[in-house]
Amino acid sequence: MCVFNYFFKYFTKRYNASNESKAADAAFEILGYRFCRPCVTRWNSHYDAVSLVLKAGDMLNVVCIQLGLPQFQPQHMNFMREYVTPMGPVARALGVLQGEKNCYFGYVIPNISALTEKLNAATLGQHVTQPLQTALLNGIKKRFS
Repeated sequence: MCVFNYFFKYFTKRYNASNESKAADAAFEILGYRFCRPCVTRWNSHYDAVSLVLKAGDMLNVVCIQLGLPQFQPQHMNFMREYVTPMGPVARALGVLQGEKNCYFGYVIPNISALTEKLNAATLGQHVTQPLQTALLNGIKKRFS
């Protein structure tokens, strides 16, 4: 099983447990916000969900302990940090290009060019998510060349 699928299966189990009403309330009391659920119909939902988990920082383990869940391991945290590096620019570019206001044909090429530059720059130091970055760059190249 690839790292991405393994992680999101692991992540979904924790999300489901933390989304029960009492558990969600306990997490909200500790963090001040609720986790969002990744879904297939929202392009940025995995990025948004992982960003909220990373935002919790050290309090994430407090939430896991409070809810009786296994804590996230260091390799899971490293994967999430590496995952948001390439997906952050993708999420922002999609947000601009999907916008209902101020989105014209003149926005497409500059956004795609900037995204490509950011993805190329993000490849340095990434180990686990290197295949993701390569797939994103190849997809952009194939679609917009």
